[in-house]
Amino acid sequence: MALIWEHHEGKDFHIRTEAVLKAPRRPQDPEVMVETLRKHEINVMFCIGGDGTLKGAHALSKVIENRGYDISVIGIPKTIDNDIAFVEKVNPSIF
Repeated sequence: MALIWEHHEGKDFHIRTEAVLKAPRRPQDPEVMVETLRKHEINVMFCIGGDGTLKGAHALSKVIENRGYDISVIGIPKTIDNDIAFVEKVNPSIF
């Protein structure tokens, strides 16, 4: 499961966040993820990413809502390919 923070030091810490957060880039079972949040007493989850990440955040929030748990899921859009609906599209050539 991909939600346990580990403290790491080193010059490449900011580059290797997937290792620190243990966030694999493959589908995860929302039911298992929600139970892991409960097990570790996590009541807020920030999901930063594109279309796939936000769809996953929505799936988590549905499981949480159906079970009546008090866990907040916050989606923060981030994209490099403008694949997120309802987010202003920016022309990269202006930067």
